[in-house]
Amino acid sequence: MAILEVTYNSQRKQWHPHLHCVLDASFLDQKKLSKQWLQVTLGSKIVDVRAIKSFESVPAYLTKYLLKVPALPLDCPPHVEDELYGLYHRLRIARFHGTMKPRPGEEIYRPDYPEDWEPVTPLHALLCRVAMNEPEAIRILNRLNAFRTYTDAMPAAP
Repeated sequence: MAILEVTYNSQRKQWHPHLHCVLDASFLDQKKLSKQWLQVTLGSKIVDVRAIKSFESVPAYLTKYLLKVPALPLDCPPHVEDELYGLYHRLRIARFHGTMKPRPGEEIYRPDYPEDWEPVTPLHALLCRVAMNEPEAIRILNRLNAFRTYTDAMPAAP
């Protein structure tokens, strides 16, 4: 599974798109992956590869990035914020491949999946409300993220 996160460096005036991935793999050669990443990005060879310590921590790690509110430095010009929200508009930030992707005809829900859920608000609207520090929106986000309460801190790798 891969989740896209985009941050902004106001000193360099550059976007920093990067992926948070959880892979079903026995070993990844970090040096080889770094060389391949440099070829793909044409400028970045930074890759952080860590073994999963606890499978129970994976949902919290991935959920943190799925629910993270895009944050910009306070000194950013308005056009940078417009670029960010334009970037995220209709963007699929999560991708499933390999063993994480359902096979054709495979059930993607469990028989005990709750059927009494009601829609509350679109996710982008909820994240905007959280960014404005609305207590009700933060409460909803905290309930969605049962593993960890909402903070601006970066999560540890699983």
